[in-house]
Amino acid sequence: MEIKILLIGFNRLDQIKVVLEAIKNLSNSSKFVFIDGPRNDDDKLIQRDMVEWFLNYGIDKSQIIRPDRNLGINHSIPFAIDYVFNQDNANQILILEDDCVPSLEAIDLISQPLVQKCLDNGIVSLTNYFDYLTNRVNRGCITPIKIPTIWGWVVKKEVWKRIDIFKTYKNLPNIKDLLRGTNIIFNFFFVIKLLITKRFHHKLNKSWGTWDNYLGLSCRKEHIDCFVLPINGVSNIGYVGTNTASSISNRNFDRRRASLASQKQNLAISNEFIKIVYSSLLSITYFMWPTFKLMLFYVKSLFSIEKMKNKNYL
Repeated sequence: MEIKILLIGFNRLDQIKVVLEAIKNLSNSSKFVFIDGPRNDDDKLIQRDMVEWFLNYGIDKSQIIRPDRNLGINHSIPFAIDYVFNQDNANQILILEDDCVPSLEAIDLISQPLVQKCLDNGIVSLTNYFDYLTNRVNRGCITPIKIPTIWGWVVKKEVWKRIDIFKTYKNLPNIKDLLRGTNIIFNFFFVIKLLITKRFHHKLNKSWGTWDNYLGLSCRKEHIDCFVLPINGVSNIGYVGTNTASSISNRNFDRRRASLASQKQNLAISNEFIKIVYSSLLSITYFMWPTFKLMLFYVKSLFSIEKMKNKNYL
C-alpha cells in the first residue's frame, strides 16, 4: 500500500532534513513538502534555498507546495492537506510537521487491517505519550482518544472531507458532542481550554489560537473517532523536552521491542480500563497545564488585553 507523506514546514531546513533522513528508506511512499509563503524578502531568500535543496534531494517540483502569501499555521496545514488530496488523488495522508521525526515501525503499522478500519471513520495519531500502557507483550492496543495528538497523524480523504475546521470553530458542537465518550477529567480540561481559546480568538481579531483546537472541535462535532497507535512513533526535535535524546520519547527508536513483530498479528482495540486510564493521564498532561495558563491569560487580559495579545499561552 502506497502512503503519501506530507511534511509541513516553514524556514527550518535543518530540521526537515532530519525528518527526510528518517524516512529516506521508506518504500512505496510519495513525499510532499509544504512551505508556507514568505512574510518578507528575507523569507524569500531562505525559501529559495530550501526549494533548491529539495529539488537536488530528489523531490519533484510538483510535490513542493508553496502558496503566494503567508497563510499562518492555522490556515496553512488545512491548505496543504487539501492540495495533496485534490492534486494527487491520494486516498490517505500521513501529516508530519517539519520537526516531527517518525519511526519506521510506527509507519509500518498504518497498513495493518485494524488500523485501516479505524481510519475509515477516524484519525490515527502516531504520538503516544503513554505507550507503556498500550505496548503490551504479544499485543498492541490501539487506543481511542478524545482528539488527535497532532505530532504525526494519518487521515483518509473521505474523513477529511467531513472536517471543516473554521466553520466548526464559529459554531461550537453541542454539549452532547463535546462530552461524547465521557471521561469527566478529560472533558473538564478539554472544554475549558476550548471555550477560553474561542473567546480570545475572536477578541484578538482571529489572530490568536491554534489549529489543533479547531481540528479537535471538528472531530467532536462530526463524530470523527480518534485513535493512537500502540507505540510512540514521533520524536519532536523542535520542542524542548520531547526529543529522542532527553525524554521518554526516545522509546520511538528503541530496537529492543521484541514484541513488535507479533503485535502486527495481535493488534486490538484497548479495553475500557486502558481507555479510562489513558484519557485521564492525557487530560492532565495535554490539557491541565495549558488550561491553567489560559485561565491566567484570561485574568490578566481583563485588565490589559493589549499587553497580552502578542503572547502565546497555549
